[in-house]
Parts: sequence; C-alpha cells; structure tokens
Amino acid sequence: VPEIILLNSHDGSSSYQMLPGYFRAICTNGLVCGQSLGEVRVPHRGNVVDRVIEGAYEVVGVFDLIEEKRDAMQSLVLPPPARQALAQAA
Repeated sequence: VPEIILLNSHDGSSSYQMLPGYFRAICTNGLVCGQSLGEVRVPHRGNVVDRVIEGAYEVVGVFDLIEEKRDAMQSLVLPPPARQALAQAA
C-alpha cells in the first residue's frame, strides 16, 4: 500500500518532510524511499498548508517510479553466498 510519511517537529524548528513509502500489511514492515525519490520539504514559513498539500501531490506523482524500482528489487535473486553474507551482516 503506498503511503506518504509525514515528519514534523513539535516546535517548528525543522521543515515538514514528506517521503514516499510502501506499507506491507502482512508483516507491518515498511519501505521508505528516501531523499533520492520524491522527498519534499516545506519550511514553517508563509502559507504552509497550501505548500504541504502541493507537496503531497508531488510525492504521489513519484509512486509509479517507486513501484517500478520496488518490483525490480523484488525480482532480484541472491545466490547462496550473498544470502549468507547478508544474513551474517544483519
């Protein structure tokens, strides 16, 4: 399920941050796509409400690209040595 993750400070000392993500209802794990894909920041100045709404639309606009990247990652099959290395590093 695509989601917009909204981060904010209680005292206005940092910007609103909106990040695209995916929530998996099966195991409650989520994927945050990070700064390289669709992060929007809105400083606590001026017309914040309208800019947050515009930012939400910007984030929604990258979900197709994120879905493509997610599908590509899901299609990767690690060979057994790489699986072992990943498990040991975790």
